[in-house]
Amino acid sequence: MRAWVSDRNGSYCALEDTITHGPLQPMSTTFQTAVKKNVSKTQRYDAIDALARADETTNLGILVQMGGLRGEFRRHALNGLADCNARTVLDELAEDTTIEPSLRQRAAELA
Repeated sequence: MRAWVSDRNGSYCALEDTITHGPLQPMSTTFQTAVKKNVSKTQRYDAIDALARADETTNLGILVQMGGLRGEFRRHALNGLADCNARTVLDELAEDTTIEPSLRQRAAELA
């Protein structure tokens, strides 16, 4: 299980299950750009595209799970996962009941 947390400086780290994966790990600068509050729509789309080009499927999956991120960006992250052929992540998202049904359905279609 992986989630993201923000420190007081606005940097993001992955919070992992310390039993199976280990402690906090810094998130990429690109991921931080994708989730920062004060970035333009274009910068956010570009950051998500860069995550897909870098095959950062875990980070793309986290973006889809983020309730505070607008749906259009979460759908864009789903499309990035499809571009990466990340079927396992898409299958997991399709089964994740904490995600809105429309996003789960789209994840299932893309898987």
